[in-house]
Amino acid sequence: MRDGRRPALPVRAGDTITYRRRITAARPSESRPGIGLVQTQWEALNQRGEMVMAMEGWGMFGRRPVKPAG
Repeated sequence: MRDGRRPALPVRAGDTITYRRRITAARPSESRPGIGLVQTQWEALNQRGEMVMAMEGWGMFGRRPVKPAG
């Protein structure tokens, strides 16, 4: 999965697609404290349970402010 995607089966008109997403890693940004980085794996399945798409990648999300200890 060099570019984050895997080859899969074609999707045809009338197919019902179900998506799943799994978080595989999460961490705060080192350079931007208000941003968190989340790595995910996505899979799309047709109505027969056959994988028609899979990919992985990183997303950026806002973080809640960190409350001081005590």
